[in-house]
Amino acid sequence: MEPGCATIRGTILGFFVIGFSYQHLWFQKNTAKKADVVATSGEIRQSHRCVNCDAVSIVPFPRI
Repeated sequence: MEPGCATIRGTILGFFVIGFSYQHLWFQKNTAKKADVVATSGEIRQSHRCVNCDAVSIVPFPRI
């Protein structure tokens, strides 16, 4: 696992086409300058949540 920061934010194109409701989940590694999209707006992904510490992992493939 790599440490980093997860954020939910939109893109400029998405804002002009759809509005504030169109946002993505982004992850940026601590060592990276650019963030990657983890999940797009409205997308459903398989995920797992730890009942002890509430950590959530999102499975990138297969998409549901």
